[in-house]
Amino acid sequence: MQAQKGINLGFGFNNFKALSEFSDNTTRNPLGVSFLASKDLKNKRFQIGFELGVGLYSGKRYFYETVAEGYPGNYVNLYEENGFILYDVHLRYKLLKEKTLMPFVEAKAGASTYFSIIRSMQVSEVYKDDSYIHDTALNAGIGLGTYVDIGKLFTSKNWVKKTLLNISGNYLLGSQVRYRNAVAYEVVDTFESGFRESKTNTFQYHIGLVLAF
Repeated sequence: MQAQKGINLGFGFNNFKALSEFSDNTTRNPLGVSFLASKDLKNKRFQIGFELGVGLYSGKRYFYETVAEGYPGNYVNLYEENGFILYDVHLRYKLLKEKTLMPFVEAKAGASTYFSIIRSMQVSEVYKDDSYIHDTALNAGIGLGTYVDIGKLFTSKNWVKKTLLNISGNYLLGSQVRYRNAVAYEVVDTFESGFRESKTNTFQYHIGLVLAF
């Protein structure tokens, strides 16, 4: 079998448990996906990597009066999706290596940029669909997880391309930022009413697959 280069590429699903004020200001726990890339260091116990993902926490319909557009008394039915783009670097230390189960401890640091996509649910010559970038929160946290070598689990042998199940949980501290969460079926004439502000602490649950090269 070819020697491993120590490069790992992965894809997985995230469930972010919103905590404290962030939980009060979001409709549901953010759900999303992420791509991961990492490199084994020389001793193969340490890994340094990068994660890029997205989480969505709210989807609402409401009515907007186009006062700012110069058409008071005209109402548009809008749908708004709110979420964030996550990007971080992580350092992992594998407690065991080259085993079927390889538990690890992990530290993360990065950021989350909050965004909104607002579009009309009807044909309108007055309102134009748009997307908005809001604040960026700084994140840092620690967690635990494990790799499961699927080849060894079912055949007691390594596959030609090592395939790993990646399961982890991380407590993430998020700085205070402004983000949006509109009220369903509310009638508004300004978008200011949909803004919230708080710290953005979460607990991130991740499950996915990793290919080791």
